[in-house]
Amino acid sequence: MRTLLSLSLLGAAAFTGCATHPNQALQESERSLSDRTGAEVRWIRQEKDREEIEKLIAPLLQQELTAESAVRIAVLNNRSLQAEFEEVGISQAELIQAGLLKNPQFAASWRFPDRPHAGVDAEYSLAGDVLELIVLPLRRKVAARNLEQTELRVSDAVLKLAAEVETAFYELEASEQLLKRFRAISEVNEAAAELSKRQHEAGNITDLNLDQQQAMYAQSRVQISQTTRSIRQQRERLNRLMGLWGKDLGWKIADQLPEIPEQEIALEHLEKAAVQQRMDLAALKRRVDNTGYALSLRSKTRFVPSAINLGVDTERDPDGTRITGPTLDLELPIFDQGQGAVAKLQAEYHKAQRELEAMAVNIRSEVREARDLLIMNRDLARYYGQTLLPQRMRIVSETLVQYNAMQEGTFELLTAKEQEIQAEREYVEAWRDYWIARVELARAVGGKLNFKNDAPLTNQKEKANSTETEHNHHH
Repeated sequence: MRTLLSLSLLGAAAFTGCATHPNQALQESERSLSDRTGAEVRWIRQEKDREEIEKLIAPLLQQELTAESAVRIAVLNNRSLQAEFEEVGISQAELIQAGLLKNPQFAASWRFPDRPHAGVDAEYSLAGDVLELIVLPLRRKVAARNLEQTELRVSDAVLKLAAEVETAFYELEASEQLLKRFRAISEVNEAAAELSKRQHEAGNITDLNLDQQQAMYAQSRVQISQTTRSIRQQRERLNRLMGLWGKDLGWKIADQLPEIPEQEIALEHLEKAAVQQRMDLAALKRRVDNTGYALSLRSKTRFVPSAINLGVDTERDPDGTRITGPTLDLELPIFDQGQGAVAKLQAEYHKAQRELEAMAVNIRSEVREARDLLIMNRDLARYYGQTLLPQRMRIVSETLVQYNAMQEGTFELLTAKEQEIQAEREYVEAWRDYWIARVELARAVGGKLNFKNDAPLTNQKEKANSTETEHNHHH
């Protein structure tokens, strides 16, 4: 019995000594996730962690938020993401548990005689599953692979959250810009409505002309109301993604979208990059490998007993004689040879393979779609900024000259100005769609894209504002 106990303790020390301490393991996973995602990732496991994160977030909220700072806040402060991080902790705990030997089993029985002066028949046994010494390293290997799969899946969740935050940020930023333009349009329409009212009272225009101008002004007020409603919804969406509430809701965003860069990165090899670095694809590859390993292991050990309990038993007879000897307890795989388990693993393995193939095909398609969308949105924004908007600005300038020469009326000038503002509104929308397409492409590729941002396109907004000032001066 002493020999058996020594063997069990030695085996436990050998295999459980490799188990990682939970806190150390979580810190290693935390660093790994930060490396994979390119963003600072921290678990909130104690109250001091929450206090430290609040100190990091506070200065960011006091400044104008950018897409990058919003992502940083969300990755640190989003509670749903923190819940995802705990999946890594669960897998870490499963890895530790997989490195532990099963406890030995102790049994005792006492049989009392039915005659006086006879001794008690006592029996003691101690047994352990020696097969554990063989299975334990294999079990740890499976658990370690599952941990890798979990880390990849959680890392993908971080990237997904970052993409959602950037998209929501650009939508809000564009809406703020559009609200300014809608207000400008409303001012133009209000002036036209007032003028038409006076002209109608003087009998210079018909009822139809008056109704048209008033309806145009009413429509511009509706656009302001709708955009204001969208801004409130978009702010709350960002609040949820960033995990903000209470005193942290007073943040402000930058006053306009980032400039569209003149030079883009080469877009020829993005499909290959996506297949290599998409974390959800890597997680599915791990799943295929894990299932294949489990299938191979189960197929090779299907005739091996599920447990081999080896121990020692000692018994003292009523006459005082002690009988001691080894015990062996095992299950004979006669009827159940694991046929169903092997068939199930085969089906799961083939299913995982087909899902991996489907995801690889879909990822390539997503990259092509996102790349084409980026190019088209960029071209559209460039067309608005370099062609259509300058044309509208020239029309306003020429109409103003004609107006000052009394060759064009007030309505023509107001209409030209409204069309210029409308073109600028559409330019802002195309500008927004470009940045959203860029976020979608980065998400499809599986990481940040290294765009060259050397020379931004000409800022047509500044030109428009300058022209507007000049128009107001002449008018």
